[in-house]
Amino acid sequence: MPAFGKLPRMNLHHVISLAGAELWLLPDKAIYWPQERALLVADVHIGKAAAYRRLGQPVPHGTTERNLAWLDAAIMAIRPVA
Repeated sequence: MPAFGKLPRMNLHHVISLAGAELWLLPDKAIYWPQERALLVADVHIGKAAAYRRLGQPVPHGTTERNLAWLDAAIMAIRPVA
């Protein structure tokens, strides 16, 4: 399962207007901006665990892979739209 929970599905979004732009608020910390065909994500932390491990901080393995899997799924979810 991806780190951010459920995989995004385009039918589970809330549309808002911000400064004249239509934005789709997706589950799991992502926004799709249809006009720009842009997926905006927050708090991904790619590579953070490895950096902490180098400093001697114990962190779970596999977090980067789960985050990348979630990001890949999010991109695939918007592909038919983009």
